[in-house]
Amino acid sequence: MQNTAANILRALLSKERLVLGVASGDRPIEYPAFNQNLQDKAALFQDSFYYLKALQRDYPRYQSKFYGATTGTIDLMPKYALKTPMLVTGHSGQSLEWIAEHSDGWLYYPRDFGTLRMVMHQWREALSETRSEWKPFMQSLYADLTADSSTKPSPIHLGFSR
Repeated sequence: MQNTAANILRALLSKERLVLGVASGDRPIEYPAFNQNLQDKAALFQDSFYYLKALQRDYPRYQSKFYGATTGTIDLMPKYALKTPMLVTGHSGQSLEWIAEHSDGWLYYPRDFGTLRMVMHQWREALSETRSEWKPFMQSLYADLTADSSTKPSPIHLGFSR
C-alpha cells in the first residue's frame, strides 16, 4: 500500500513527466570502463541519444552502430503519456546546431554573467539557424545552504554557498 501511495504521489507531483538531462561524460577513465574509446565520444553520444528516443516508442526497432540491433521484441516500461524531453548537458561532443535541432533543450553549466549572456545568445542563434522553435536553456547550480540565514553568499565550484 505504501509503495502504491508513493507512486500515485510521484505521478501527481510530476504529472507523469520525466525530463532527462543527457551527457557524454567527460572523464577519460569512463570510456575504457565500458569497453569504449574516448575518441568515439561524439558518435557514441549521438547513437545513445537516438537509441533513447527510439525507446520511447512501443517495442522499438533500432540499429545501433555500437550496440547492435533491437528486434522489436523488448520494450522499456513504464511509458509516459507525454514524450520524455531530453536536454543535452554541456556539448557532449556536438555542435550547438545539432543540439538545437535534435534535443528538447540545452542544460549548461554555471558561468559568470558575461559568459552566460554570450552562451544564451549562441543558443538563440543556433535555434534560429536550424529553424527550431523556442527550446529552453537551463543552467545547473550547486547551492550549499547553511542554517544561519545571515550568512553572505560566497562562490563555490559550480554554484554558491550561503
